[in-house]
Amino acid sequence: DVPQGCELPCIYFERNEFVANLRKYVAPGGRFLVIAAWPDDHARNDEMAQTFADCFVWHGMGFTQVDVLDSRNLDCIAERVAASDVILLSGGHVPTENAFFKQIGLRALLKDYPGVIMGVSAGSMNAADTVYVQPEEAGESAADFVRYYPGLGLTHVNILPHYQQVKDYMLDGRRLYE
Repeated sequence: DVPQGCELPCIYFERNEFVANLRKYVAPGGRFLVIAAWPDDHARNDEMAQTFADCFVWHGMGFTQVDVLDSRNLDCIAERVAASDVILLSGGHVPTENAFFKQIGLRALLKDYPGVIMGVSAGSMNAADTVYVQPEEAGESAADFVRYYPGLGLTHVNILPHYQQVKDYMLDGRRLYE
């Protein structure tokens, strides 16, 4: 539930002390980097960065710098990652994001990263060592669709976000998880 008077499309989950634990590791005034799932959709990437930065502000953890890593700035990837305090791995299409992460060498860049890394939707899926990729677009449930990709290696846990929401969806004439 969004608190009354809050105009944000989302706020962080406060049950299970998520925000309290996040505050232990995210000092106000740090640098926030959103790594895009759709590297060429600059408007979407900017909107996502602002939305999640606003969520931090709502919880008293605003940043002095909010940045996006996408196809606009491929010349300084390592510097942007190293200069950030919090990284958000965006939500989007899992294979598209995975290919972008591979293109920019993100797995190696995050190997010894000392800051906070958060994943949203596809970003949480691509954080795994081996990523299970569920079909989500028409035609992707075909027999030749690759369902496992090497991920970022941040965890050995595979996450299926939105399961309750999409478990009964139909794709290519079948239930999504069939």
